[in-house]
Parts: sequence; structure tokens; C-alpha cells
Amino acid sequence: MSIQKLIKLKDLLEGRGWIVSDINDNQNLGELTKIKDDCIEWKIKREFATEFIVLGFNFHGPFGNPASSLSELFSCRVKDTDSVLYFTEKSDSEEMQQAVCDFVNSIK
Repeated sequence: MSIQKLIKLKDLLEGRGWIVSDINDNQNLGELTKIKDDCIEWKIKREFATEFIVLGFNFHGPFGNPASSLSELFSCRVKDTDSVLYFTEKSDSEEMQQAVCDFVNSIK
């Protein structure tokens, strides 16, 4: 997973009416891609909504070491639900693209 893949996911979410920010309401790309404690968290919400949903991107470094790169992205989970998207090495495949679209469409 590279920064381009995160941008694509962000664009898909925004294209379906979600506002994407980090957990501290920053919307700039630098903040949206900072790994902290092997995780990136995004808040997403609808334009006039007061409630938000948290997406957690989980990373795993080699041999259990802390993650230091976007290439170590493992999954994205809608916090407090069972909805999860697992990233595969073939992230450009048609199946993975469909899985990302299905995941985005499943978020309520």
C-alpha cells in the first residue's frame, strides 16, 4: 500500500459524500498518512452530520517490529464494527478494487 492507495480510498469516500479528516480534524494529506502506534485513524462524516465514524488502518512491521512504512498496511476497520477491508499484495487487481468499492459502499 502506498500513499497513492490511501489517496484513492480517500477520493472514493469523498466521492460518496464523506468528509475525511484525521482524528484531530486535520484534512491535509500529511496528517492523514502519519503512522502512530502502528495505526492511522481517520474520522469520516457526512457534511451536516454531528456524528462520525472512525476508520482504523492497521500496520504490521516485519517480525512484530513497529511499522514504519505505508507499505506495511494490513487492514482497514470501521471502529466498533465487524466491517474490515484486508489489503493484499495485489492491490491494483480488479478484485481488490471491487473490494475497496464494496467496503466504502458498506459504510453507513
